[in-house]
Amino acid sequence: FVAVAARSDASAGFAVYLVAVVVGFGWLLLARDRADGEAVAAGDRVRPLRMVREHRRGFATSGVGAFGIMLLRGSRTAIIPLWAAHLGLGSGSAASIYAWSSLVDLALFYPAGAISDRWGRRAVAIPCIALLSVGHALVPLAHSATSLFLVAFVLGFGNGLGSGIVMTMGADLTPAVGRASFLAVWRVVSDAGNTAGPLVDSVVVGLLSLALAGPVVGLLGAGAT
Repeated sequence: FVAVAARSDASAGFAVYLVAVVVGFGWLLLARDRADGEAVAAGDRVRPLRMVREHRRGFATSGVGAFGIMLLRGSRTAIIPLWAAHLGLGSGSAASIYAWSSLVDLALFYPAGAISDRWGRRAVAIPCIALLSVGHALVPLAHSATSLFLVAFVLGFGNGLGSGIVMTMGADLTPAVGRASFLAVWRVVSDAGNTAGPLVDSVVVGLLSLALAGPVVGLLGAGAT
């Protein structure tokens, strides 16, 4: 994507993304276990609404926290390109900054899992939230490609430090009966947070200004968690 964006316009980058999605979807279909439908026992078929009622305390506490983490993560994917455009950076520069941020994110997958297993979920969840919130608050202070790169580094580091934490929290809370239904509801909650991140950015930009989008999302994410 970075190479295409640097040599062409942004629409070519979206074409690369579309091809990747199609290939990934096809691969997923081919790799699917044909016995997946038999993996859920009859006694495990529990309605999602029942899961919400029986585990409302967990959803109201840990679920809200998961929503906040995903809110920050979803906003990260939007705020970096938006601020890069605000600084007048080209699509290639913006893509490069985001790519390096994602590389830092990727490099922390294994260490984050090891820390979580050894010292507990809070050992990665709290730093993840703190760094993502601070990174969002620092966005308006980035006045050049270099400073935006540093802010993106903080966001990537925070995001990578919390790799897998949302689904791990869901797995920890999952009951013995109704696992699939519980995880389905948990995924809806986390995906709602991921969707809400860019939406909140858009609302703040439309009503106030782009400079306030990062700090507002940072406060909302930290407050929810």
